[in-house]
Amino acid sequence: GRRGTATDVAVLGATGRPAMAAAIVAATTVEWLLAGRHRVAGMAGLAEMVEPLAFMSELAERGLQASIFEGERGSPEA
Repeated sequence: GRRGTATDVAVLGATGRPAMAAAIVAATTVEWLLAGRHRVAGMAGLAEMVEPLAFMSELAERGLQASIFEGERGSPEA
């Protein structure tokens, strides 16, 4: 993504027990869609569909731990 004029690599994630995390993300996604809280209509990935920080905040309220992974892009040969 971009921060101002700079390119930045950051991956947002939620951690927890796998089955619990999957259920919380799925349920929260459906609730957001039904409430009209999505940014795009049609086929899209979750990161495009919702406002990421607000979504991660809601996942944290439901018991998942929000994580941010920052780094550099790897080379195609890596």
